[in-house]
Amino acid sequence: MAVWPGGRLIMRVLAFTSPDSAQGRLTEAQANVGFPTLEGSLVLFVVAGLPAGYLVAILFVVLHRWLPAGRLAGPLFGILVLIWLGALLDPLRADNIDFNGTRLARSRPVRGPLDPALRHSRGRGWLVE
Repeated sequence: MAVWPGGRLIMRVLAFTSPDSAQGRLTEAQANVGFPTLEGSLVLFVVAGLPAGYLVAILFVVLHRWLPAGRLAGPLFGILVLIWLGALLDPLRADNIDFNGTRLARSRPVRGPLDPALRHSRGRGWLVE
């Protein structure tokens, strides 16, 4: 389920870091850049969010016996799925008209101010019992 809001968040970050000339262009999915719509949100939810959530949940049920017990099981499973899917799905391939490394590199100033908050000491230790 995190695919849906995560996808929308990434779209907003990319919109913030993209030049004005990107507005109105068509994506690989034939959607207009810069015009968030209810239809687009529903399609993202139904086509990406729900299937991804169901598949990962089923995979977790199958693999949970080989994961460590306790709170580390979820984050470790998430990292493994990210590595596995990251190798299979490549949005930064050379022929992709939607994404390129330059645009994502420019998102560092947006994410940068959040880094200290993400590393705040209150969050330390929640993974370990």
